[in-house]
Amino acid sequence: MKKILVTTAFLLAAITAFAQVYEFIVYSNERPVGRIIEAQEEIIAKEFIFPDRIFEYDIDTITKTITVQLRYFYFTGNLMPNGKIVYYDLTDKRVKWTRNISYSAGNIQQFGSTIILKRKGRSFCLDNETGTNLWRSRNDIYFVDPVANIGVGYKFKFERGIGNTLEGIDLKNGKRI
Repeated sequence: MKKILVTTAFLLAAITAFAQVYEFIVYSNERPVGRIIEAQEEIIAKEFIFPDRIFEYDIDTITKTITVQLRYFYFTGNLMPNGKIVYYDLTDKRVKWTRNISYSAGNIQQFGSTIILKRKGRSFCLDNETGTNLWRSRNDIYFVDPVANIGVGYKFKFERGIGNTLEGIDLKNGKRI
């Protein structure tokens, strides 16, 4: 019995000591996708290959970044309820941050360079550099005006769920306007 316990403890310690950190890698390359007949030149496209299936994506042309939502599949082909959000810099060709997400509990929406994570009647604004929560609001934000930096949504009330009062939210700090 002692041998089994000692062997198990040794194996657990060895697995922990040699565990590797999962590094998220996005491959990129250039490939021809067509030809300009008049100039006799090839049209070269940049291709980005992510390690999992892309569920949704949003490109911000001003900051030259892409927010990719990856969603996992079961072996049967059905969608799993969880996935990963990847914020990728297209000019530097590097992953700025990744974040796990449960699609059964929430989703994300991007309005320009503002990324809103909606979960259980609350909205969280994500920092573009780190992916952490900048602020939290008890509103379910449906519309964002990026010029005025204002979001509009319905206030969440615990006893009734989503209420019928439409409120404006300052996107700098998440406070009600």
